[in-house]
Amino acid sequence: MQCAKALGARSVTAIDINPERLALSKQLGADFVFNSAEMTADDIRYEMNNRRFDQLILETAGAPQTVELSIQIAGPQAQVGLIGTLHKDLNLSSATFGQILRKELKVLGSWMNYSGAWPGVEWAQATQLFEAGKIDLSALIAVQGDAEQYAGAVTELNGKPMSGKIMLDFSTHVGGPA
Repeated sequence: MQCAKALGARSVTAIDINPERLALSKQLGADFVFNSAEMTADDIRYEMNNRRFDQLILETAGAPQTVELSIQIAGPQAQVGLIGTLHKDLNLSSATFGQILRKELKVLGSWMNYSGAWPGVEWAQATQLFEAGKIDLSALIAVQGDAEQYAGAVTELNGKPMSGKIMLDFSTHVGGPA
């Protein structure tokens, strides 16, 4: 959300099934959030109707149902960027496939982040956004620590999903700095 805003998006909408992630999305700059476990694709599309033109929809979960939802909520001539890696087959109904055609959607694939010679413009652009203070990842980090703290945090999860990321810090180890 922060990158989209920093790069000029007029509005950013987040869709998820987890209320905590939706609250975090608002905190990170989403203008609108929708819980797709509580709303149908038609409900979400209706709510997004005033913003149906000039859309870039980024599917990042990599689940067949979220790819289908991305197509269903897209406005006319929207771009649908597929970023999430699918681990199950994607089987679109003829009706959903027909929406790609009728809406004249542009489906874009994205793999990694290389636009040219390493490291590519994306890395320089991201560095500039961090240096300008336009991206702050602190709200996304649940635990920051060494390997022992990592093991403790994972154990505490007891099989439940973590809200946030674990950042490992190997700058010091037993016996002093590395």
